[in-house]
Amino acid sequence: EMSPVPAFMSPLMLGSSILAVLKPGYIVMVVTIDETAVNDQKDFLKDIGCIDLGDPRFVLTSCKHLPGFERYAKKGEVGDPALITPGVCGLVQKSVEEWPSMGVYVGAILIESPYLLQCSAPLRKSTGLPVYDAVTCCEFFSSARRDFDRVGINQWAYAWDYTIEEE
Repeated sequence: EMSPVPAFMSPLMLGSSILAVLKPGYIVMVVTIDETAVNDQKDFLKDIGCIDLGDPRFVLTSCKHLPGFERYAKKGEVGDPALITPGVCGLVQKSVEEWPSMGVYVGAILIESPYLLQCSAPLRKSTGLPVYDAVTCCEFFSSARRDFDRVGINQWAYAWDYTIEEE
């Protein structure tokens, strides 16, 4: 049974929206620990209207071969973030730099796994690209219920004295 309250548990929910605003010819790099696990959910994700991983504009990038992920393959545990972050950032940066020579341009990065959250800020800094993860997903959806100072129920218009400054 479904909850009457929306629950947004995965940044993959944003995949189609991200793709819709990219320039034609640009792709979304989906960074994951285990590509196989994500592909196993491919049909479900498409059925719920979340993301179509069969679309060639979504490129899965697996990190399980990088240093620090050995325990993940054996026990489902991730190693030291200080070891993982440079490897993930290096892999993504190398792809972003090399893929254009093959006609593949990355327009955004989507961090699929919560184990990779610590990589989001360094990736934003090193690539200059928008990076979406579980935190940005939650912020996006929670902002729909948040009030803002300049609009909404705070009645910002009542704070205005109805005068217009002339130059």
